[in-house]
Amino acid sequence: MARAGVVVFKLKFLNEKVFLKNLKRVDPKSNPKIVSSALIDMANRVARDAATNQIIRSGQKGVVDPKRITSRTGNLRGSLSPRYAVNRSGLPRYIEVGSYVEYSRIHEQGGWAGQTGARFIMPKRPFLAPALEEVSTKFEEIFIKHWAKESGLGR
Repeated sequence: MARAGVVVFKLKFLNEKVFLKNLKRVDPKSNPKIVSSALIDMANRVARDAATNQIIRSGQKGVVDPKRITSRTGNLRGSLSPRYAVNRSGLPRYIEVGSYVEYSRIHEQGGWAGQTGARFIMPKRPFLAPALEEVSTKFEEIFIKHWAKESGLGR
């Protein structure tokens, strides 16, 4: 079953020299575990940020923010989670953060919504993309934390 709202991300390190220096100090056999744990940690942080900071908890019918999605029931917030699979080496084949809730995609991307005869254009009110943007500022720090933990560099 395909996930309705999914965000995909690329990594770009701001301080590549520090990153590469730390990478050289780590046993290559532990690299898959380090990369996997860091990416899964980041995916969990994106899901948590989307659920707690990007979706407004209103509980009131009719309360609307034109730029952000509001939540009355908590279904969307509760459905946000990462999914991933790793290959034989332990590296992730894919990691995605999303929701199975059918209306998650239309809120994230905007577009036509409603039933025949009552269709309307739903404005884009993304919650995954802003969460990714927020957490992405910490990607390098998270990778270094995981490398330090697995390699003993941080002790």
